[in-house]
Amino acid sequence: MLGGCAASKIETREWRVSDAIYSGPRIDLVVSDDVKTIRVESPSPGWDVTLDGTERRADSRRLFITLRRPNPQFVYPTVVVDQLVRTNSPPSEPATLFARVLEYGANTDAAYRRVAERDPG
Repeated sequence: MLGGCAASKIETREWRVSDAIYSGPRIDLVVSDDVKTIRVESPSPGWDVTLDGTERRADSRRLFITLRRPNPQFVYPTVVVDQLVRTNSPPSEPATLFARVLEYGANTDAAYRRVAERDPG
């Protein structure tokens, strides 16, 4: 995204995630003037993060993401990598995050878990 002269407001909020429900990489919500972005703090460059879909509800939006572990046949440096996934959820709309962590090459029919909710503001 190219920047211009106008400044936009960007705010980072950590999702309220329970370790008992979700044990993957850290997930934050980055809110700008026009959209919400999911930021995943991957422990190595081999992680793959995808937004699988969104579901509009009466008063909120559900966001579904998959985090796939690195291919074990390769060696990755131990360096934290921020991965950004832009959503179509407006900043003013409450959102609920559903995530799943899959092994490399695993079945994609695994269930999502509701890992966090975020109210706007």
